[in-house]
Amino acid sequence: MEACVEMTLVCASQLSEKEQELLMEYALYFGLCFQIKDDLLDEPMENETPALSLVTALGRDKCEKRLTELLENSLVCLEHFGDKAELLRLLSHYIVERTE
Repeated sequence: MEACVEMTLVCASQLSEKEQELLMEYALYFGLCFQIKDDLLDEPMENETPALSLVTALGRDKCEKRLTELLENSLVCLEHFGDKAELLRLLSHYIVERTE
């Protein structure tokens, strides 16, 4: 995710350095949200051997708490952009709230 945002920023030279940094930080939080949510959704059934993931390493409760923190952090990064970042906000919520 970070690489996608970084390449976009290279092409979008009208953004200030601060705006570029905010979007890179957003991309980091977004990517982490995606990975944690993916691990939570991939949690094995009772009779399956668990794969190594953040959920098996840290536990479901800690991962869910961290996911909420990362979502909040990602949204703070977008505050500077106002309504122009609404699609990114919606995407962040979708990633965290998805059920499959």
